[in-house]
Amino acid sequence: LLDIGFALSDAVNDGLLAEAAWTDPVSVIVPARHPLLAHAQVRLEDALKYPLVLCHPDAGSGCHDQIQAVLEGAPVPPKVADRVSSLGVMLTLVGAGYGIGFAIGSQVQTLQRPDIAIRPLAGATPPTLTTYLLRRQGEPSEPMKRLIGRVMSMTTRADEDPPPSAVGR
Repeated sequence: LLDIGFALSDAVNDGLLAEAAWTDPVSVIVPARHPLLAHAQVRLEDALKYPLVLCHPDAGSGCHDQIQAVLEGAPVPPKVADRVSSLGVMLTLVGAGYGIGFAIGSQVQTLQRPDIAIRPLAGATPPTLTTYLLRRQGEPSEPMKRLIGRVMSMTTRADEDPPPSAVGR
């Protein structure tokens, strides 16, 4: 058993707790040569003019539910090209030109892929994805308390002084 974990879903089994740990802005993931790269930030309605590669609802990543909530408020219905089981598959299909995707930009940047580019979603309050801290119910051990406290304090500081959005390549 794991003592602690992180996930994009707060759906947990009996005996586990989920606490919102931090949020990240949603970014648009596009092929390296794509018309949306003309914009520093991409409006949702502009992104929805293109086919989408989205997380599969059965993948269990939590990404599907959060992105679906963003798309439900969209002015036009999305055109879904494919649904995938992982971020890696999504990035491969986006890089190959099958469509565009939505993800946490900072997570995608760490993969340093030359076949894709990242743009933040435009808007006064762009949509965010929440990452949850998962742990067993009951009193956590002292090391876990310190880790939980550290994560929550970092989140509080980040909320008070948000870093500038990374635009990507």
